[in-house]
Amino acid sequence: MEKILITGIEGFVGNYLANYLIRRNYEVFGLHLLPVAQPLPQVKYFSGNVLDYPELKRVIAEIQPEGIFHLAAISSVAYSFLHPEETIQTNFQGTYNLLRALLELALFPRVIFISSADVYGKVRKKRPIKEEAPLNPVSPYGISKQLAEECVLLFQKKKGLDVVILRPFNHIGVGQREDFVFPYCAKRIAEMEQGIGEEYLALGNIDVQRDYLDVRDVVRAYEMAFRLGKSGEVYNVATGKPIKIREGVEFLISLAKRPIKIKIKKERKRRSDIPYLSGDPRKFQKVTGWQPEREIKETLKELLDYYRKRI
Repeated sequence: MEKILITGIEGFVGNYLANYLIRRNYEVFGLHLLPVAQPLPQVKYFSGNVLDYPELKRVIAEIQPEGIFHLAAISSVAYSFLHPEETIQTNFQGTYNLLRALLELALFPRVIFISSADVYGKVRKKRPIKEEAPLNPVSPYGISKQLAEECVLLFQKKKGLDVVILRPFNHIGVGQREDFVFPYCAKRIAEMEQGIGEEYLALGNIDVQRDYLDVRDVVRAYEMAFRLGKSGEVYNVATGKPIKIREGVEFLISLAKRPIKIKIKKERKRRSDIPYLSGDPRKFQKVTGWQPEREIKETLKELLDYYRKRI
């Protein structure tokens, strides 16, 4: 079995990725900064911080991985505005530390670097964006991922590391933090059905358009990139079929057992909100054959049912 290290394994996507890789008969190791909510018995865990270079190097030396999925990052755009230095340090310096450790250990595993669609920023035309489009990030988070991408490509070109960059677009599923819009809405609807809390959804700009995927389709794409992606290449992980956030919210409301109102709150709007963001997936699909398998409405219904069972 191939040895795989997942950094940031305690996160939303890390947990799904670990489960998927286990089912695909990989030997999985995980590096986590925060506690792992539901540890998997098949995974060997290491507590550590990608900013702690000696410890990171020690962990990699012990595992001797044949593949690394680098997920460890600060991933909240809102948090990045409040803590820009921490965001850039974690997302850029943490990535540099990982690559530096591999070079010093003379290890050359395949590294899947998880970047973000936020590197594109505000696009001029409302059409799915291709990988070669100019990058124009509008948040500290987006900037941190752009810097990390440049670092990754430099190590690939100049030092011979085997690295693939993925730019996933928005993804959702059970287990995502409730400061994201759809988990928030699903939980509040389940609460309101039980007479708990205020009788409305407090939302920001829900008329922006986003390219949504089920997290299970996303981790399947990650594994296919590991096997089939070309070193040094950048790939969008997307559908190319954006929806307005309002559409998803209204679908959840249509499933509610009582009337639900929406209230738009100024404090929930961000000046940096990107009006339209969708990715052209054809380059990745051509190389891997990947296609999304799950409808977003199905995922939203699962999310609502999840909270109904717990409230």
